[in-house]
Amino acid sequence: MLLRRHPYDPARLEPAYKNLDKEIREFDPLPKNEEDSLPFGGRVIQSYGEYLEDHLEWTSQTLNKFLMFMGYDEDIASRVAQAFKRHDIGKAEMPGQWKRTEGKQNISDKEKADRTRMHCILGAQRIHKEMETSAPGITDSEIIGFTVAEHMAMFHHERLDGSGPFKRMAEDMCLILRAATIVDTFHGKLKGGKNADQICDEMASEKHEGEFDNVLLTRFGAFLNSFAPAMRRDLLLQP
Repeated sequence: MLLRRHPYDPARLEPAYKNLDKEIREFDPLPKNEEDSLPFGGRVIQSYGEYLEDHLEWTSQTLNKFLMFMGYDEDIASRVAQAFKRHDIGKAEMPGQWKRTEGKQNISDKEKADRTRMHCILGAQRIHKEMETSAPGITDSEIIGFTVAEHMAMFHHERLDGSGPFKRMAEDMCLILRAATIVDTFHGKLKGGKNADQICDEMASEKHEGEFDNVLLTRFGAFLNSFAPAMRRDLLLQP
C-alpha cells in the first residue's frame, strides 16, 4: 500500500487542505430570493457549503473508525480520512449546480450523471492544483498523500459492477476505496429517515445489485452497531 510505504506527517498537509475547506464552507450560500432555486424545484433550505462541510466531516471520520475496526493501523486510517475529507471539493468548482432543497430537484437523470462525473474530475484537478502550489515545500511521501486524495475524489462514485462514472470494475477498486464508497452512499441515504440496518439492507438488495462489496457491507453494519456515528445535523432540516 502506498501510504504504508511512504509515511508522512499529515499535519504538514493541513495548511493546503484548509484552503480547500474554506472553498467548501463558503460555497453556494443561501439564496437572497426564491428565483435562485427555481431550476431545482422547491425552496432552498440550507447553504450547500454548510451541508457539504458536514457531509465531508461525517464521512471522513466514519471511514477512519471503520478502517480501524477492520484492523488498519491508526496512522493509515487517519491519513486516508484526511484525504477523503476533501473528496467532494469538485462541487465547489460548479457554482449554482448543487443546492439543498426541500422538494425534489427538477433535473434529468443524464444531468445528474453528468454533474456527478464532472465534480469527480474537477475535484481531482483542484487537489492536484493545491499540491502543485505546495510542491516547493513538500516531500515525495507527502505528494503521495495528495495523490491518494486525488484518487478518492476521482473514483468515490465507482461501483464494483462498472456502473460508476468512469466504469471501473471490482478489480480496479482496492479495499479502502470500496469502503469509502459504502460510507459515502450510506450517509447520503440517511436523509431518507431510514435506520442503519434498513440502509445496509437496501444497499445489499436488488436495487443496488453488484454495486457494493457485500462482505464489506456486512462488516460495516457490524461496525455501526459497535460505533454509533453521530446523527446528521441536516436531518433536522428535512421536510
